[in-house]
Amino acid sequence: MSISRRIYLSTALALSAAGSPVMADLTVDDAWETWQAQIKALGMTLSAEETRDGDALQVGSVTLSAELPMGAGSLVIGFAGPRFEPQGDGTVRMSLPRESEVTFGGDIDGEGSMVAVIDTVMEDNQAIMSGTPDLVVSDGSVGAVELTLASLTIDGEMLEDASGTMVMDGYTYQHTTTIGEMITVEGTNENPGFEASYTFEMTDQDSVTKISAGSFAKNTKASYAYTLPADGLNLMMLPKHLRDGVNATVDVFSEAYGDRQQVEMDGEVFSNQKTEAADYQFSGSLDETGVEADGSTGAFSLGMQVFGLPAPISLNGDRVEASLTLPLLSTGEPQDARVMMDFQDFTLNEEIWAMIDQGGELPRDPMALRFDLSGSVDVTTDLLDFEAISALDPSDTPLVPVSASLTGLLLSAVGAELTGNGDFVFDAEDTTTFPGMPRPEGAIDLQLVGGNALLDALVAIGLIPEDQAMGTRMMMGMFMVPGDGDDTLKSRIEINSEGHVLANGQRLR
Repeated sequence: MSISRRIYLSTALALSAAGSPVMADLTVDDAWETWQAQIKALGMTLSAEETRDGDALQVGSVTLSAELPMGAGSLVIGFAGPRFEPQGDGTVRMSLPRESEVTFGGDIDGEGSMVAVIDTVMEDNQAIMSGTPDLVVSDGSVGAVELTLASLTIDGEMLEDASGTMVMDGYTYQHTTTIGEMITVEGTNENPGFEASYTFEMTDQDSVTKISAGSFAKNTKASYAYTLPADGLNLMMLPKHLRDGVNATVDVFSEAYGDRQQVEMDGEVFSNQKTEAADYQFSGSLDETGVEADGSTGAFSLGMQVFGLPAPISLNGDRVEASLTLPLLSTGEPQDARVMMDFQDFTLNEEIWAMIDQGGELPRDPMALRFDLSGSVDVTTDLLDFEAISALDPSDTPLVPVSASLTGLLLSAVGAELTGNGDFVFDAEDTTTFPGMPRPEGAIDLQLVGGNALLDALVAIGLIPEDQAMGTRMMMGMFMVPGDGDDTLKSRIEINSEGHVLANGQRLR
């Protein structure tokens, strides 16, 4: 082969290698160090014994510990360690024992201590770890899972009647860990279903309280990602961490979700509650811009039996939505904020209606509640700076409103409907016109349909005396004027630049 030919081939191979990711074998030590890096990033201290078994690495009992902020207490978790085995192809198999014991312990300053011991059975709990030491991919699965509360000790006293179980179908997961000055973990999890239940009793002098509870979920899918400092998260430094790039996101979906709880006192049922929802969805994020959360369900039901009520309460609805946007860090500039709630078409059982309206005077139409409040706020003190917040004077507020818009207000129930929209701005320099708060300026438009008919029905069933209904109508006349259509009232409430409050142009303040 000619020299020029060899130079050409060598150059081509070098360029090809430079353009492709360099793959390296992952060792058992690399895999174990990835585990430790993830735990350290959470701000916890890890201690464990390591034993070599040929090419494999067996980690003995693992203890995780953490100190709570501001001397509030401590937390300790203990469990059987993983085993790492090379697979001969550059990957490592991680496995955890089928049966083990997990211990949770906590000591809260001024509140007491708690130790829970949980017996765990996890079938085929293993993962294949691959990649490079600074970028590790874990593909794992777990067979059936069963957790049983073996003991619960509070302030040194074991609760003899405490018990609990959780059963979970097998699930799969995948996550990628990137290690550098920051630790980034991105992953997904799929679980066809789980069911949990627990009971425990508490004795206080001559009274015995028993609590039984449980929950379930079906076909749950989750994705998540978080970035933490490699040298460990410090809860007292959260504002700095967030400004340095710490963040987290999560998305969860379940086809069905439910929970239940029953409280007995001295053998008699005091309360009983059960909730079920379809198509449960939640997404949330946390970063330097603040916290965002969005949640929704499809059809839902809430059942409740309360001591003293002759009939159970049953609430059913078609959909629930909620959203929150809240800035957490001070920037010196107004920041967006929002809170939204939407309860669609919910109904109450006839037994409860009959308790207040046996004659059926009140319409049983599905009810609704919706509002969307958005605007901007000025964060004057980092909300996650716990020491600074605790040092604030009671008259000071770390969150000052700058503007607010109310859109889509809807309250529909018992034949009446209230709707509204409004916009306001706030002058933080003026806290005397409205003592203790920035002076608002703006207006809100409201409309009430069916208000008089509702008052008539309430008088007819005896819930409101006629004289009180008359007083209510007079108040409505002061703040509202006739609108378009039968039994329709509307009102425009304004606050002007001088701090005057007006209703439909008439000054009230």
